[in-house]
Amino acid sequence: MPVSVLTINTWVEPKAHEERTEDLAAYIKQSNPDVVMLQECFTATRKHILRAELKADYHIFFSDQRWPWTPAEGYLLTVLFAVLSALVWAAGGPVSWAATPLACLSVLFFPRTLAMVAKVLMWAFVCASPYSVDGDIPLTDFTALAVFVRRGAFPSAELVIAKPFRDKAYLPPRSIGAFFAYYILQTPLLCPGFLVVRCGEIVFASVHAGLAYVNPLRKRQLEELHEHIGDYSEVFVAGDFNAPPEQPEIRHFCSLGYREAVSEFAGRSWDTWDNSNPMVRHDPDEPDAQIDYIFYKGSAHTLEHVERVFDGTKTKLVSDHYGLEARFA
Repeated sequence: MPVSVLTINTWVEPKAHEERTEDLAAYIKQSNPDVVMLQECFTATRKHILRAELKADYHIFFSDQRWPWTPAEGYLLTVLFAVLSALVWAAGGPVSWAATPLACLSVLFFPRTLAMVAKVLMWAFVCASPYSVDGDIPLTDFTALAVFVRRGAFPSAELVIAKPFRDKAYLPPRSIGAFFAYYILQTPLLCPGFLVVRCGEIVFASVHAGLAYVNPLRKRQLEELHEHIGDYSEVFVAGDFNAPPEQPEIRHFCSLGYREAVSEFAGRSWDTWDNSNPMVRHDPDEPDAQIDYIFYKGSAHTLEHVERVFDGTKTKLVSDHYGLEARFA
């Protein structure tokens, strides 16, 4: 049976949040893709708009990762302050008073405490922002993935798994500040992961992989994803991989039997991260590149057409990423 797939990273930024989400929903209703795979659906507002506009026509799946998964390194400060507190208390003497503030610091740096602090700070930021989204608390889903399956194409759909990757693919920090940013502060903000939905013998996976264009650790994430979906005969994988096509993890993923739609259709890559996009924050470490993909595996479907969407030409800009839409016979 024919299948059409749409994917885009919807961008967590509060700027024009509701308008961008409404434009996304309007395009989905107009284009009517069979499967939609989204990333960075953090906020309750975004989820409410998409559910309200699409639930009549689509099975709706969100990752709903309420608490962040934390790498072991993320507990180092908690353990350090707890040990120091115990040592100071056991030593007694005139400095024993310091045991209490050290214990408080241990609690503060516990990942779930940081997650709650992050929610409050982000809520305050949004409320004070000129791009306010009605007081919405952005961090309600730490993996922030979605898969929508059109009821007319697939009468039934079931969630297989929604989880953060075991390995967050954080590169070794080059400084104390980088360690603090990667392992402590960012832990409550984003958990790279995947969401897998099954429709009969076909599986659809929305993916948001780890950061940085060059990141050899990201290969582990794609191998973990393959562990969960590799045994299915027909698979579609789409999302933000944060890696240009020449990176070894992308080539490795293709070597596992997954075909990349854009390169097969156009014979080259299409930039989905484009510094001419006015929504992009320019970074010299992030040149124009394709970092979003639609992969497919199996013999039952043949690629017919691929196009870039939400790039400001035929379709409105809705994100700092461009989207991709593919049709399979």
